[in-house]
Amino acid sequence: MKGLFKKTVILLLLAAAIYIPFFTLRMVSPDEIGVVEERESGRVASVYIGRVNFVWQGALFWLYRTYEVPTTGSVSFTAMIPVPPLQDLKSGHYAVQIPLRASYVIQRESFSDREYLSDYGDTLEEHIASVIKGVLAKELDQYFRPAYRPPLLETGIDPVIGEAETRAAGELKDAGIRLSGLKRAGSPVIPDLQVYNEGLRFLADVRTLEHKNAMELIQLKMDLERGKLSDEEYYKKLYRMSRIIKQNPDIIKYIYIDKITGNGKVNLPNVMKDFPGGEGKEWPRSAVGDVDNLRP
Repeated sequence: MKGLFKKTVILLLLAAAIYIPFFTLRMVSPDEIGVVEERESGRVASVYIGRVNFVWQGALFWLYRTYEVPTTGSVSFTAMIPVPPLQDLKSGHYAVQIPLRASYVIQRESFSDREYLSDYGDTLEEHIASVIKGVLAKELDQYFRPAYRPPLLETGIDPVIGEAETRAAGELKDAGIRLSGLKRAGSPVIPDLQVYNEGLRFLADVRTLEHKNAMELIQLKMDLERGKLSDEEYYKKLYRMSRIIKQNPDIIKYIYIDKITGNGKVNLPNVMKDFPGGEGKEWPRSAVGDVDNLRP
């Protein structure tokens, strides 16, 4: 029995000696950065950049995933910059479209925001594209205001991209990312004045329709509010009637006799003046000789 126990312990130790290094020891080359990501939330728990790294989360592979992201890469995208004020139309037809390709290098020692490494680095590429689009929008504004000038934009597009590269590189540097290049990946699409004027007319129609819809919505809300108040008054009266009937059940007898005969005289309870619709009325008192139909 002792021999079996000893063999079991030895086997467990051997399994652990194989299992732990296999899942927890991660090697990273100089042009990579290691990432530990929580499977459920997608949040980056930690990064590692050493030649050989002990990553204990690797042993819990059902909770964490570990992978390496190259420090150099490139991203291709189309920067769509709407021509003001046509951005409200949310259509690429009225936007300047510039196909671009950006190259970048992650500075491992100064890289500050590890969350950009989630999803195998896709988030980082989205961030780089977003920064470049924001800078381009500012650079193109000189061709949009005070008046849209597409001919000048066509001749100045390359200098604009060069200036955008310089400014975007400065913004990305603060996060530990070096923008190593920004080039056009195709011909830009620049809406002409005819398309721009068409967009202005379309925008005017949209705003007119929005104003009409807003006024109709306000009117509908007012109608619903009035209906709600009427319903509340009606329910209040029903509630008062139910309370009066509960406290004076003989009222039901009066209503019944009053409906089935036209000549019968009924001794009216004083509570009838409290009935909804009977406010302010003088109800006749019973005379001598009248029959009290409500008496049990």
